Amino acid sequence: MDGSGRRASGWAACWAQWPLVAAALWRANLALLLLVVATFLLTNWVKAVCWRLLFYPEQGKLRTARCHSILHIGQLANSVLPLRLGELSRAYLLGEREGVSKALALATAVVEKAMDSVKLLLLMAALAPWVPLPPWLRRSSLILSAALATGLVALIWVASQPERIMAALNTCSQRHPALTPLRIANRLVEASARLQAVRVTGVQLRLWGLSLWIWALALMAENRVLGGRSARSQGPDS
Repeated sequence: MDGSGRRASGWAACWAQWPLVAAALWRANLALLLLVVATFLLTNWVKAVCWRLLFYPEQGKLRTARCHSILHIGQLANSVLPLRLGELSRAYLLGEREGVSKALALATAVVEKAMDSVKLLLLMAALAPWVPLPPWLRRSSLILSAALATGLVALIWVASQPERIMAALNTCSQRHPALTPLRIANRLVEASARLQAVRVTGVQLRLWGLSLWIWALALMAENRVLGGRSARSQGPDS
């Protein structure tokens, strides 16, 4: 873990309520606890591999270990900051530490979350016949996932014809000086144009395969944990 990761971990440790943590650990099943920790670290490592792959064909310039460390920092920031500002923080940190475009790093984070939403939609559709969800949860999940999935489609469309979109934005900003914020949008479009990973079929197949592997690993670990808790609650006399 790099310096930023150590500082973030130290900051989190200062806020931890250690007596409560110690009491919870004392009552926990050690085998299940180790399984959860191992699953968390392994799935986050694969997420870092996926994030690095989104920088195709320049992913070789990035280190998976650095992406993994920054991913943890972003998750920590998301837990304490509103509006998922951890995504902005990890894009900024990756740009500072690895010398990549911060706009491109932010675009990869958006693509990553949009892909997660598409997978959530598919999972909900697959489980709907067997697992009834509360109406409010189903409705909110569908709205959010559909919005992010639409954003992914829009991003792919922008990446497929960046020259036309940038020309249109430049024309609008020149004719209407009040629309100077469009220059920021222009930079985002330029960054999106470099997202070749969303246009290369082989890379997409690798990303989806790794993502499905993450979900399968997490579901198996969760099923094992729930099974262990159920057996423990029944007790030896049940």
